[in-house]
Amino acid sequence: LVSCLNIINNEILWDFRHNEKILSGLAVDTKNIYFVDYAGYLNALSIKGFLEWRAFVGEVYAPPLISSESVIIRTSSNRFISLNIVDGQELWAYQLPIPSLSMRSWGEMSLKDNVVYSGLSSGKIISLNASNGSLIWETTYSQPKGASEIERSNDTTSKPVVDDSIVYIVASSGNVAALSRVDGGVLWSRPLSSFVGMGADDEMLYITHNSGSIYAVDKESNKVKWRNSDFLGRDVSKPVFYKNYVIISDYEGYLHFLDNETGQALARIKVSSSILLEPIVIPDSENLIICSISGDIMVIAINSIEYKAKVKSEADEKTNLNDDINDEEKIQAKSVQDDESIIDTLIFWD
Repeated sequence: LVSCLNIINNEILWDFRHNEKILSGLAVDTKNIYFVDYAGYLNALSIKGFLEWRAFVGEVYAPPLISSESVIIRTSSNRFISLNIVDGQELWAYQLPIPSLSMRSWGEMSLKDNVVYSGLSSGKIISLNASNGSLIWETTYSQPKGASEIERSNDTTSKPVVDDSIVYIVASSGNVAALSRVDGGVLWSRPLSSFVGMGADDEMLYITHNSGSIYAVDKESNKVKWRNSDFLGRDVSKPVFYKNYVIISDYEGYLHFLDNETGQALARIKVSSSILLEPIVIPDSENLIICSISGDIMVIAINSIEYKAKVKSEADEKTNLNDDINDEEKIQAKSVQDDESIIDTLIFWD
């Protein structure tokens, strides 16, 4: 079932019931909504909820990637296919060798300036021309280690982070690296493994280590600015940068807010009884969309923690400097001191 909901009041605008279970997606542009089902078909729904076309592509775990005139998918057999967004006709295909052992991952592709970036097995990454599928470069940024195939498994399961001139990538069992977008040359590389991936702001990479620790790595120097190990074994998500917060979710249904400068945990709230997926920032708003693996959808509005800190500081100062403050004002000041949550409103969608 694919549903379209009003983000303000959660009104269901339309439902589309598909005959097959959905395997990967959704991807959305101004015309269509794309997803791949278990039968191996890429489906295109109009924004009104009508099936426009479907095309057989095979087994696909990575979400579709939308270019200007096409939708690009990567199959589990390392085949990249570009299809016309109007009728689903194949525009080009690029086949890579099939590895002897790899993970069935949901790793995403990235698109920048009409170039597709995708991590591969064996610690590799490629860039393809989105217009014609030609290979621009292929680089090994994390050498596999170990005697057996399982030990040497070093897939890239996360989404590349692309800046103006650099692409950042992390392996599931190896290194995080910065590469030149021009020729794929490795600018720096350091040991740090992540299966779920990383978020970023202008200066830092925020990486969820396989252990559950969160790292902040400087993009330019590759130095670790801070590490938070409070979430070991909690199966935390990829970090999402929002304002001055690094936001992660865990297997118990908690959202955690970390200070992006220090890594200190600022607040947390339990919003579900099941695993939460990566939070989605709603552009030009104060809200986040949170989905759980059990199917709950929530919109969360949060206040600015700087404002909370300012109010709390003023309350502390007022309490300390004025011993004659009346009981009502003391109660109000104590309330501000105790309220360290940055969560403002929870809107639950049934």
